[in-house]
Amino acid sequence: MQTGLPASPKVPYDVLFEHDTHTLPDATIIVPVWNGARFLSECFDCVVSQKAVCLELIIIDDASTDASGAIASHMAARHRDMFARVMVIRHRAKSGPPAARDNGMRLAKTDAALLLDVDNIIYPHCVRRCLDALDASSAAFVYPTLRVMGTVNRVNGYQQFDRNRLAKGNYIDTLSMVRRSVWEQVGGFPDIEGLEDYAFWLRLIDHGFEGAHIPEILGAYRMHNAGQTALVMPKIAALHRQLQEAFPWIELGAEDRVEPATASPDETRYPDRYLDLMIRTLTNSIYGDASMHPDLPRVYDAAKRETGADWPTTAHTMAGAMRLRNLASLVERTIDEKVPGDYIETGVWRGGCCILMRAVLEARSDQTRRVYVADSFAGLPAPKPDLYAHDAGDPHHMFPELAVSRKEVEENFRKYGLLDDQVVFVEGYFDETLPNLQAGPFALLRLDGDMYESTIVALEALYPKLSPGGFVIIDDFGAVEGCRLAVEEYRRANNITETMHAIDWTAIWWQKPPADIASARSEDDAVRPGSEIRDEHLRLVRQFDQRCAELGMVADPLYFWYHTVDLGDGLVTPGSFDYRSSLPSFGFPDDMSGKTVLDVGSATGFFAFEFEKRGASVVSVELPSLSHWDHFPGEPVAGILAKIRDRLPFHSVRPHEEIAEAFSALSDRDLHRILLDGPFAFCKKKLNSKVERVYSTIYDLDHALQGRKFDLVMLGDILVHTINPLEALATAAGICSGTLFIADDIIGEPDDAPSLTYIGGAEANSDIAEWWRPNLSWYINMLKRLGFTHVEISAPFSGIVRPGGELLPKRVVRAHRGH
Repeated sequence: MQTGLPASPKVPYDVLFEHDTHTLPDATIIVPVWNGARFLSECFDCVVSQKAVCLELIIIDDASTDASGAIASHMAARHRDMFARVMVIRHRAKSGPPAARDNGMRLAKTDAALLLDVDNIIYPHCVRRCLDALDASSAAFVYPTLRVMGTVNRVNGYQQFDRNRLAKGNYIDTLSMVRRSVWEQVGGFPDIEGLEDYAFWLRLIDHGFEGAHIPEILGAYRMHNAGQTALVMPKIAALHRQLQEAFPWIELGAEDRVEPATASPDETRYPDRYLDLMIRTLTNSIYGDASMHPDLPRVYDAAKRETGADWPTTAHTMAGAMRLRNLASLVERTIDEKVPGDYIETGVWRGGCCILMRAVLEARSDQTRRVYVADSFAGLPAPKPDLYAHDAGDPHHMFPELAVSRKEVEENFRKYGLLDDQVVFVEGYFDETLPNLQAGPFALLRLDGDMYESTIVALEALYPKLSPGGFVIIDDFGAVEGCRLAVEEYRRANNITETMHAIDWTAIWWQKPPADIASARSEDDAVRPGSEIRDEHLRLVRQFDQRCAELGMVADPLYFWYHTVDLGDGLVTPGSFDYRSSLPSFGFPDDMSGKTVLDVGSATGFFAFEFEKRGASVVSVELPSLSHWDHFPGEPVAGILAKIRDRLPFHSVRPHEEIAEAFSALSDRDLHRILLDGPFAFCKKKLNSKVERVYSTIYDLDHALQGRKFDLVMLGDILVHTINPLEALATAAGICSGTLFIADDIIGEPDDAPSLTYIGGAEANSDIAEWWRPNLSWYINMLKRLGFTHVEISAPFSGIVRPGGELLPKRVVRAHRGH
């Protein structure tokens, strides 16, 4: 039986990427995308997180005008080993979702195809659960319950399959697992863009097939103004008439309309409306009170209130509507996903976020969980720079606006009718209350303590009590450097590599891995050290590619990012060496205004740009060409180039053989551009930097710089790569009029006998372009002979080398002239 609806056209396409292991997958995931570049990173994250299943992934770029196809291809290439088969195709002309899904179905190798829109997400067991449900039934398709995210927060698709219910309107989202054989039998998806899922369910019913519901939340549907549901509503009447003609048995009256798949009955709408009104009330966007921020006009600014960028005069939160919607969504996820535990906020101001968490429990009729309200209720503590150096000079304790009494916060709870025994107050400074708090486990932590101390104390006391699958929200990550450093240091020290998701301009969140993932990761790490950091590198690469596309920037895919550099606007280079969190260990002056600085061996330029950010005038030095790299006397230049090429695969997430092949054909000039000049120039342009680039070997610096002297000279991982380290050190010392910084893997102790150990090996080309390892005493003695009067030694610390994940041991020698 064929309906009156036209079939989608067979659209010609080009294959952008394909990798096939020739292993038979268990299931196929089909993802159509049109101008969805901004969603691809999150989409890949959820697909590669699927558990206990062997997958085929097919992505169909429907002639996007953004970088969707390129980003999808890059991500597919980097994740190729995660799939039995992965394929990215691009339509030669835009043809709509029905044709895209049909092409995906034609290419699929399996009979079980999960239909996933690029802007939706699936939880780790989604495919496995759907596959099991399909195998256990005779249904043509199965569909799970979904959480709705975005502009509203509710569940969707929780009803059982019912032909009579479907006759009155759609309630089943496209996110479902369909038997490919049934799809083929009924003639594919009808060409009715916007309601092709509903029309497909009706076509299945016409052919005598049924679906089956999975009573478990296995994914999330995103509502947004650019989504398919929003786009289809203006033409719903015409689509309704088309459906009625094709399926005369459906019961859509003239006054009715086909609801999008997110339609839900009144009993679920009222809690959503309640929470939406709570958010509007807590932020006071209804009446619009003025800001009292000392640096802003005393007026109401709706945009700043949305993003939490002001200090409201009377509103009960300064978090902003975006953060409140995110908070409500994550609290609801803990309930839907059955994450055990209570909720806590550290640093509550007037209590708005805690009030909202309690409101979510009220809306969901949850009487088992509690909300902990932790604050001094007397403002922020004065900095303790002797204990927490990152808080030195922090001004938060001087703002009386930030001190809100417990009585006032309790009264705010009471105004909403939410002050009861599910609300627990924890009064006092965090270092006195949190370490001994008799509470937990927690399903969600919301940290809003502004300072380094407030953040690190809360993380150390509470993160171990966070349930697997629970969420952490950091309010001030982007706004307060001390907070960011505390988070980065804690994550690094505890091997936390879960993706940090941005909420707005400052707040981020991440999810602690569920127990099964954490257990699997623990087993993997026993075999593959550094796997988490490799995963982090993959995420950095995906996020960099996606953000470049969103900003309209183009970076050569072969660029070697030596350093991880934060370029602003959410763009971070996926560098192999990440020194961001270890910067304090170098001991650079915070204020370098008026100083001249020379950064020798800049590579991507992390340190040069950091010096410039601190106020210095900076010169960056790199080799004129890679053939100028120091090499053993008598050995050909080709040997050093071969060593460089051989090392590159160990710093890439791409397969070693692919990297080796890509770089083997490059000339010396091309290698220089890919490794050094290109990445540096990209960063310099994005940062609008004035850093000067000079080309020279370390031995020729005085000539290249025309006799200039510098207040500060930086040698990072330089001397180990020189054949004549004393000559190199003396040259750098000769152009330094102030302080010389040397950062390297420096062995030994100050009172050892000075030594210079040869590590290059006895055979030709047996080295890795490293020849000498001076000990600490050698540096101290040589620097004093070279005229430095005072030498300081940092405590040992580690940087991170990606993608392998090893910790790079470091020490910094600081040599000063004249004091």
